[in-house]
Amino acid sequence: MRIRAFWLAAAFLAGCASLPEPAPPGDPEALFAARRAELVALTVWELRGRVALRAPGEGWQAGLRWLHRDGAQALDLTGPFGGGYLRLTEDDGGARLTDSSRRVYEAADATMLLARTTGWQVPLDGLDHWVRGLPLPDVPARRELDAHGRLKRLVQRGWNIEYLAYAEFAGHELPSRLYISRELPAEPAAGPEDPRLEVRLAIQSWRLAARDS
Repeated sequence: MRIRAFWLAAAFLAGCASLPEPAPPGDPEALFAARRAELVALTVWELRGRVALRAPGEGWQAGLRWLHRDGAQALDLTGPFGGGYLRLTEDDGGARLTDSSRRVYEAADATMLLARTTGWQVPLDGLDHWVRGLPLPDVPARRELDAHGRLKRLVQRGWNIEYLAYAEFAGHELPSRLYISRELPAEPAAGPEDPRLEVRLAIQSWRLAARDS
């Protein structure tokens, strides 16, 4: 019920900020190439919003603040698991997670650490690109563009990313609502290894800067 309520609220917020749909301006592939060149340069950014995760038999939602600067990042989650706070940081020295009880956990990377401490297999090493509307470079992908050269759907590294809405932030068109799920086999296994996982993101604000700014 809380997940559903979150999504209804997210849809309202995104609806207020979503861009109108003007007439298609040109070739989608050419527009996408121009967008990619523009967005790749934005390596310093901060987003704020809400995230909801759901797997068989469990789910939670949280406030999200995500800071990213080239090879370093910090994610703050407020209210996960029914309350509390998590801070996840990563740099060249590895990843560290601190919970609301000030317990500290460490691992080689953020994706591994989040999985080890929470059980959630969230692909943070790809999400930093996908959330900007970019595929990972040099990694096989299937993609679908809209008439304006924006990603509408992306399949990469076994994940399906659907771009439900875009909005304008600081002069850039960026995703404001995303739905991410595993790309499953025809008959996914049930039980403790059940691979089903859904991630919903509602982004309320972006702060952006180019490299070396």
